[in-house]
Amino acid sequence: MRIFLISFIFLSAIFQICCFPDGRPEGRGGQESVQVKEKLYFMGGSRLVPFSNPKKYNLSDEVFYLDLSSQFDIENPPFIDLTNGTSRMFYGNEKGTAILGGSDQSTIYLIGGTQVNLTTINWNLSTQLINWNATDQFIYIYKTVPKVWTKLGQGVKGIQPSRRRSTSTVIKPNGTIYIFGGRVELDMASNTLILYNDLYQFDTILLSWNPIIAPNKPSPRSHSAAILLPNGKIIYIGGVSQDAPGSQTNLINMTETAISSISIQPRVGHTAVLTPDNSSIIIMGGTSSYELNQTTVYPSFLKLDIQSEPFQYSELNTSGINKPPPLSFHRNITNDITDSNETSSNVYLLYIPCLTWESTFIPGRSDCQNNSAGNGSNHGNENNLKTIIGCSITAFVFCSFIVTAIVLCILHKNGKFKDKNLGCFKIGRSGIVKNNEQLEQLE
Repeated sequence: MRIFLISFIFLSAIFQICCFPDGRPEGRGGQESVQVKEKLYFMGGSRLVPFSNPKKYNLSDEVFYLDLSSQFDIENPPFIDLTNGTSRMFYGNEKGTAILGGSDQSTIYLIGGTQVNLTTINWNLSTQLINWNATDQFIYIYKTVPKVWTKLGQGVKGIQPSRRRSTSTVIKPNGTIYIFGGRVELDMASNTLILYNDLYQFDTILLSWNPIIAPNKPSPRSHSAAILLPNGKIIYIGGVSQDAPGSQTNLINMTETAISSISIQPRVGHTAVLTPDNSSIIIMGGTSSYELNQTTVYPSFLKLDIQSEPFQYSELNTSGINKPPPLSFHRNITNDITDSNETSSNVYLLYIPCLTWESTFIPGRSDCQNNSAGNGSNHGNENNLKTIIGCSITAFVFCSFIVTAIVLCILHKNGKFKDKNLGCFKIGRSGIVKNNEQLEQLE
């Protein structure tokens, strides 16, 4: 069975029991997410802080998951909390990248991100002196069995990159992680906004860091959606760039790596995933204005054909009564320019073969096989379930929605994962801004 899953989710709460009383957690932004077999894990994030509250951040150290083992309605998604135990994170964390690895494909690697030692913060103070970057540790490891966090210990070779957030990260079938770009700013204990364009690889088997020196490297950037192509190349789509440290960021042209016969606005806060047949990339959402107001980008749904070069864009047309509003950072926004200041727990699910927005998640569903967007062929008795699940919660404009893109491709053609019960992933995420010093950089 193949499954194609993209998830956009924005969640928050302090969890005291294993299941949420109302069936779903409250909102947060900037959390990391990754799928392990039939569980969609979420960790960390920044919970909503109202404008009237002088506190700047309320980071989470929680871990929970969405159970994908059986059918469910989007009005009652089955979330399970794991926080009260060894699953609790070492520090509050957001804006990192979570990817799947390990010999049995059950290990989550949490890379970079903003982190705060929650035990040293006096939450009763009217103002907080926050110690950003509690440690220099760049990678944390979560073992889903036996549900415990560990750190990289002795014996790691090479020099790790400086801590950063909002990187573009992928993992290859051999267990090598590729980390490109990213940024530091106030929430990374830096008074200067700096974007990077260096590329590092981390070997999860040999536990070694290695900087990669490659010609023609792109400009410094963050928030680009990274996709590992079947031929081993990595494509970086959209995001923001910077001319020099400390300068304003600029949106990156979407046609930098592809051509288009239609007008496509540059964007940040979007997601991108490779379809199971390896023929195209689906790109969803985003905004062309990432300051106080959010601006809908057009088209909101794109397909990038990668069967031959130059790659080419086309608009992806979907249908169904459960279609979501425009999304960026997976915050709800409306057409044109508007503040986003409502909160909801809506779940959106797109069934790729039919390109229809559905109300029920059905594992193993296999109709609409010939749709060109999914274009998944039926091999023997294999089922083709290609689904996009979207959970979006609007919030105040400074509380950005996490952009999480997760691809679960069981028995994926390119052999990314060999275990029949596993999938492959691409994760992207966005930042949170809650203090006036950071108004100029929302992403």
